[in-house]
Amino acid sequence: MSASAEEISASVEDMASIANQSAVHTRQVAVSGETQLQSMEEISQSTNELNKLADDLQEAVNRFKI
Repeated sequence: MSASAEEISASVEDMASIANQSAVHTRQVAVSGETQLQSMEEISQSTNELNKLADDLQEAVNRFKI
């Protein structure tokens, strides 16, 4: 094999390795995004529950106002 063919082969192997690493990182980013979305949904649900509790508390306090 000539030096040029070996260089091309090495370059192709490097590119394949880079592509594989990129795919792994892309999957990691996707998982991270899904985790963040789940956390945001939980925060939203907790916020709604807290708003409901605040409304209930306000109603209870209003009963005692003169």
